[in-house]
Amino acid sequence: MQSKTKLIAALGVALCWSAFGQDEEPAPPFEPSLQITPVWEHLISGDSSPLPILKGETLNGADDTFDGTAVLDTYGGFKVYDETKALLGIRENGINETNPDHDSDMAAMYPDRSLIWIDLATGAPMGVALEVGFSPVPLDQEFIDAGGTVTDYYFNFGVSDDGVVYVGYKNKIVRYAPDGADGFEAPTVAFTKENDGSDLWQAWRWENIRVSGSGADTTIVAGGKTWRPNMGYYYLETTDGLTFTEFAYVPNGFANASGGASSLMPGRNPEFPEDMWIYVSSYPGSDNGLGTRFYRFIIAPFQGGVDVFKDPDYPGVQIPEEFIPEENYHGRFLSDTDANGDLDYMVAYSSPSWNSIAVGTAEPFRPGYLALHNHDGELLATYAIPVTEEAELNSDGEGGGAANFHGTLGSVELIPTADGAHILWYSGIYGYGLYSVGPVIPQAAWYFDGNDELVPSGGTPFTPGDLPSTSDDNPMGAENDFSLALDGSATAYYADTEGVLNFDDSDFTLQAYVKFDTFTEPAKIIIASYGLPGGYSFWVTTERKVGATTYGILDFFSEATVPDDGGWHHIAMVH
Repeated sequence: MQSKTKLIAALGVALCWSAFGQDEEPAPPFEPSLQITPVWEHLISGDSSPLPILKGETLNGADDTFDGTAVLDTYGGFKVYDETKALLGIRENGINETNPDHDSDMAAMYPDRSLIWIDLATGAPMGVALEVGFSPVPLDQEFIDAGGTVTDYYFNFGVSDDGVVYVGYKNKIVRYAPDGADGFEAPTVAFTKENDGSDLWQAWRWENIRVSGSGADTTIVAGGKTWRPNMGYYYLETTDGLTFTEFAYVPNGFANASGGASSLMPGRNPEFPEDMWIYVSSYPGSDNGLGTRFYRFIIAPFQGGVDVFKDPDYPGVQIPEEFIPEENYHGRFLSDTDANGDLDYMVAYSSPSWNSIAVGTAEPFRPGYLALHNHDGELLATYAIPVTEEAELNSDGEGGGAANFHGTLGSVELIPTADGAHILWYSGIYGYGLYSVGPVIPQAAWYFDGNDELVPSGGTPFTPGDLPSTSDDNPMGAENDFSLALDGSATAYYADTEGVLNFDDSDFTLQAYVKFDTFTEPAKIIIASYGLPGGYSFWVTTERKVGATTYGILDFFSEATVPDDGGWHHIAMVH
């Protein structure tokens, strides 16, 4: 009897066992094709943030003032400015400046309604870039007469390619041009949303602003991130780089652009080369985010006008069968999306669940997620942001708690790099971070191709002399590719001297390509680790069934069967 086996052991992100039989084959377990890795990440749940005002505040009751007296720190916007720094919007610094005992030095370093510089290498603050203030420009009398107020609950901004900052203020978008001396000129009004007769025009807001281009080629996509009438996303253009007019409108409302929206990107349909795509979400909606998804709209210019419509060919968000909402990214609570025409994927930000106690989904509280989908909606990667709603609940200290609305706000920015992409993320309350996107890097992989084995630190690569025998028969049928040929009694040992492959009770995936010529007793162990705690074993029984154990925790015997057809087959264990 002879068996040939190719092994790969890698860290995984799914939390399931996926099995398939000979008669019916469900979808294989999710295997990420990309990897999201924090470059740095600063959260209210951590204890090492370089931003001193970033903190969890759980005893502020229902007090959500927005006039500089709030004790809850909240944020509005996070955008790359140049190659070395970004801008972070401080909506409220969490310091009540009317309190005579307040920290005036801290308040001066991080003023309410300001933008501060952030070092892209570390996430550390680098000083105030721009003090916007609570009333940067006068409002029109018509707006005030309709019931509008001077103080704005919302605060967000965008940055053009030439460094001009655009800040939302009520029904206006205010422009700040660089002054050439590391500062900004006095504000001017770039756009005013005139009275369109809609309900709540006097309560207009800009909660998401994306800017691209420069000078006369600058374009703005801005919206209210709300169900409120006519506060979807406006595509604004300019002829002089100073003032803007409406070119197209992406509607809000149910299953439309009531949540976040991506940057515009060129469409990928060669039949319509002038089309532009924009991804939108509908969060939080009427069910506290449980039913939200994201959608793709097409902005189709034509001579004399423009059409805007939901893309009928977009299949929508696709979630692996084994993912469950309580434990995995599930396309819910989608606060924002972003896309870039140079990349074959887009990013979605799923915020930590909102109002979990009220809707009965607080067991467990769910973290936030970053997720990558290709332009057909297929999931490519997920990353769980290690913070939950529980870290900052409005509470009276009596054991009850309600969600803070600012937890639903936040954004992502997807930025191409030479070897992949970066994701810039911030939340209205939970924190901010920078993440890299690149290929999946396994914890260890054995290809049995000589000296090119990928192994963790602390161990020694297999060499041909260590192996029973190898064969050029391989799953891909590729030249110079080899597999490990075993006779039923031989074993290949790897000395993991640092315990890198001792996963204990953490998440991991084992996967292998296997081919069996014949099959006799006993069961065939594919890969095993005997470190305790954290030992595991992955095998195929004499009935060709796939099984696994985490020693001392769980033995699992599945109905997954390796077909008796003499071919190569992929099997996996996902913990």
